[in-house]
Amino acid sequence: MGRTKEEALDQLSFIAITTVFVATFFVVGVGLLTTKIKLWKLLSVCYLLAMASFLVVCGDYWAHDKKRITGLYTFGIISSLVWVNCLGALGYIIMSKLSSPEARGTIFFTAGLLSSVGILVLQAVGGKLYDAGNKEGAFIIGIAFSVVGLVVIVVLRCLGKFEV
Repeated sequence: MGRTKEEALDQLSFIAITTVFVATFFVVGVGLLTTKIKLWKLLSVCYLLAMASFLVVCGDYWAHDKKRITGLYTFGIISSLVWVNCLGALGYIIMSKLSSPEARGTIFFTAGLLSSVGILVLQAVGGKLYDAGNKEGAFIIGIAFSVVGLVVIVVLRCLGKFEV
């Protein structure tokens, strides 16, 4: 990310702070949209935007022969994390609409636990790929997960099983 360790840490701090700030507004905005737009539509758009963001990261990295990271790469990282946060919020909204009030606590706990485990595994695998010189590896995994999520939505919609 940076030429020195200090530059890399500064860049990571910028990414983290910017992501939290921007994601807060986007998650609230997407949450407000759930009263006006079907959840499956919002979920599909967020998956597409997450994929596009992951592709921005990979494309910028590949365009510069994997030698340097530009502002576009940083933008891609921030926007992909923002859309992933929106997907998470939509997931909880969907769970709250589909579950009984008595089961929500258990469902939310289980979803939070599995999400945390998934994040840890992805960070471990992505970190190993990054350290091995495959800086786009974690983002390719993100693209794959987004494609799977989008396909699941389309299949469930076609089967009439996802109406929210």
